[in-house]
Order: sequence, then structure tokens, then C-alpha cells
Amino acid sequence: MPYSHWANIGSPLAQKQNSDRKFDMKKFWFLATLALSAAALGTIASAPAHAEKRVALVIGNNDYKNIPALRKAVNDARVMGDTLKQLGFNVMFAENQTRKAFSETMLAFDAMISPGDTAFFFFAGHGFEVASQNYLLPTEIAAVTQGQEELIREGAFAAERVI
Repeated sequence: MPYSHWANIGSPLAQKQNSDRKFDMKKFWFLATLALSAAALGTIASAPAHAEKRVALVIGNNDYKNIPALRKAVNDARVMGDTLKQLGFNVMFAENQTRKAFSETMLAFDAMISPGDTAFFFFAGHGFEVASQNYLLPTEIAAVTQGQEELIREGAFAAERVI
């Protein structure tokens, strides 16, 4: 998501621009998530049977404190978790994760994975990009304005850590 979309989220002009784009952005993110999930599940469903085990971490965050809350992210995560269970995955599910809880959940998930395992990660919630680096936002992330990008780096979870 471009930084400019979030930079002035509190200003009346930005709110007007965001409300004008709300339908298009929701549609875009829904379709993007659906396409990526379908591609990932198709790949996983056809994965060789010799993997030791299939494990998945599914996180859904709705209840953001300082930025707009979401209504359907937790539900999306639950549906994904149920689908993965049907595909034979041992699913670890978490919702409304703070920064500390997110880190603890990631550590627990990492401990579940052994060499040869198939691992799957799904996150439904807010994300942010700063200087070509993507971040997954915990529920207590601070609202930021332009020039405060460091608050995102300190308070969010770098997406590259998942990989």
C-alpha cells in the first residue's frame, strides 16, 4: 500500500480521499488476497506427500486501537484456517495480536516447524510499506503522519521475518 494513502489519514482531506477510494481499495485487497490464497492453496494441495508434516499459522486482526478497525479480517482468517485444516494442516490460529503477542506467536510457530515440513502463513489485517519494506501491523500500532515512519518500523512486524 503506498505510503501516501496512510500518511495523512487523520486530515479531513485525506479522510475524504480515502472514503472516495474505500470501495476500490477494499475490492482490490479482497481480490489480491483471494488470488494469492488460491494460488498458494493450489500449490500446497499438489505438494508432494513426502513432507514430514503440514503446519500453518493464520492470524486475523480486526481490533486496531489507533487506526481504523477492520470488520472481516478475523472472519477471513477463520475461513482460511478451516480450509487449511481440510487440506490436512495442523493450524495455529491467533487473532487481534499486539506486537508482543505477534512475536510470541511467531516464535511458537517457528518451534513447530522442522526440516522437510510444509509451512503456510496467512495474515488478514492492516499492512504498511516504508522504503520498500513491508510490515504487518499489530493491533496497538500508533497512528502516524508523514515523517514518523520510524514508529512503524519499531511497532510493526517486518513481513520478511515470516520468510
